[in-house]
Amino acid sequence: MGRKVDFCFKEQIINVLITILSQKLRLYKKRMVTNKIILSIIIPIFNHKDEVGVMIDSIRNNTFNEWELLAIDDGSDEETLRLISTYMDIDPRIKLIKRVRLPKGAPTCRNIGIENSSGKYIVFFDSDDFITPECLFTRVQQMELNPVMDFMVFPSGLFINNTFYATAHKNCYGYKIAGNDIKEFARRTLPFIVWNNIYKKESIVRNKLYWEEELLSLQDADYNIQAITKGLKYKYASEMPDYGYRIYTKDSISKKINTIKHYKSHELYLTNTYRHIQAKYGHKYDYAIFEGILLLYNSINSGKGNDNYLALIFSNVLNRFSPIYGTIFNKIICISKALEKVLPSKRARQLSMLGFLLVRQIREIRRIKKIDRILIRHKLFKCDQEL
Repeated sequence: MGRKVDFCFKEQIINVLITILSQKLRLYKKRMVTNKIILSIIIPIFNHKDEVGVMIDSIRNNTFNEWELLAIDDGSDEETLRLISTYMDIDPRIKLIKRVRLPKGAPTCRNIGIENSSGKYIVFFDSDDFITPECLFTRVQQMELNPVMDFMVFPSGLFINNTFYATAHKNCYGYKIAGNDIKEFARRTLPFIVWNNIYKKESIVRNKLYWEEELLSLQDADYNIQAITKGLKYKYASEMPDYGYRIYTKDSISKKINTIKHYKSHELYLTNTYRHIQAKYGHKYDYAIFEGILLLYNSINSGKGNDNYLALIFSNVLNRFSPIYGTIFNKIICISKALEKVLPSKRARQLSMLGFLLVRQIREIRRIKKIDRILIRHKLFKCDQEL
């Protein structure tokens, strides 16, 4: 009898605790709903539920709470959608929005995110990456301290095997290294990626800074070239890296990027690049764009020789916007084809562009060294502050 009473008493205590916890959860959710939304986080979602969960957890673990997460579904599987629904049940700041228009892809999803955002500021993150606990607070704080800026650029690190690294690497961006960002974008030496940035929503809307929805790749470069050529004011933040770009260490399914659709996308990207840059700067950066075209052609054809169809597309774009470099490009392709008679096709292509490839490699080495020096200075400064 005594054991039965004791059991009933314990059961009553458990029920009371459950009731208290439920009330606290409702109050917590109500408090979050009534918070003013200052920052809109826009993330296109397409499967990869485990990685999506890591990114959402890193957002929810931030010290800054006045945000909304707009997860724009691009046709994900049921498991990923169930995961998002689970997060929505415990955190009303997280919202799932279905892409209901074509074309499919991240640019369309990001535009839908802009249209549905309610924050003063906007960040565009990828679903499989990671942010540090101070990321959102620091970015909003810096924008508040720099009200004349339309956007600000923050450095990024790496996320490998679920561990964040603030290190110098070719895939780290957002460091103030180059003296001329538009020149770097033109030649495809990207100074920053879109997830390095925080934007004023009002600046995006006022300048009609929207994503080119037909692009299948090079979307970040196109968006940032638009931002600079439209005259948006920006500056680099003197902060430690706050965003972890995920590096996959195991085999993953590679995307086929040498389809006709991708070639047409490259043509659109190059056409946009010329139009945006020449409209503001004339022919000042034609050579830089030409460098970028050569490097793009080389990277697309990695592991093989020349692609006649792609060469024709690039040649047509060059002849439309910069005929002199169109002629040079055609000569390089002719030299490459002549070398194919005595060399393997891949080696022939590389040899014909050897000078450009070597210059690119030297620039990349210098860029990584500069990032390393910046990180060392940051660490020394932090040590001095702690002392």
